Amino acid sequence: MTESALAKMKYMKACQTESQRILPAVFGSSRRTDSDLVIGGYEIPKGTTVVRCGSTSSNDPASFANPEQFVPERWIRGCPERHNADSFANIPWGHGARACIGQRFARLELYVMMVKLVQKYRMEYTGEAVGMRTGFITIPDKPINIKFIQR
Repeated sequence: MTESALAKMKYMKACQTESQRILPAVFGSSRRTDSDLVIGGYEIPKGTTVVRCGSTSSNDPASFANPEQFVPERWIRGCPERHNADSFANIPWGHGARACIGQRFARLELYVMMVKLVQKYRMEYTGEAVGMRTGFITIPDKPINIKFIQR
């Protein structure tokens, strides 16, 4: 696996981004206001903890057409399905100074794992639809049994 080979895998990267949009690993983020402010017409006093729920914004039909559908093409430049959502509608790794410090390494690890799995196995899932259970992190609401078939 080389950097140039990875750079060509736009669809695989789009699949990972789309899966994080549909079911973000982390519930969201929170910040404590350091001054009085107004957000969306609501007065927020200094010292208030404000919570952003990531799965709400990333699955909002106002931001993403057919948000319940898995459409990796919405993340590929030049595709007709490309989204035009606000850049903050989907931020599974956080943003700014408090973004996940290891996100680049984590993405690289995800991409390498995805490539190796797809190279070696064909995967099948025949179970029912999977929902989510949200705590500090998001986990499936039931066991997921994937059949790995050697290629």
